[in-house]
Amino acid sequence: MMFNWEQLCLWLLIAGGIGCAGELMAGRHRLLDLLEASAVALLAVLLLVGIFHFHFKDELIIMDVPLLSTVLIAALVVSLWSTRAYQR
Repeated sequence: MMFNWEQLCLWLLIAGGIGCAGELMAGRHRLLDLLEASAVALLAVLLLVGIFHFHFKDELIIMDVPLLSTVLIAALVVSLWSTRAYQR
């Protein structure tokens, strides 16, 4: 389990973008909500892609980061977070 700075920066950009987009689509515009969703997405990506090495066969890889699985995991976790964390 060894990460380099390029991987972490790319994961942070992807998780931040997906987290912000998901929360904005859900209608929540507070900064704390955007940061929470981005942090949850980053944690999920680090766990599933970084530690457990989940990725699809013949996937596009940039800077040792599988893009499709990273985006899918981040989007799935943010959608679950958005629906479950704010049920009223």
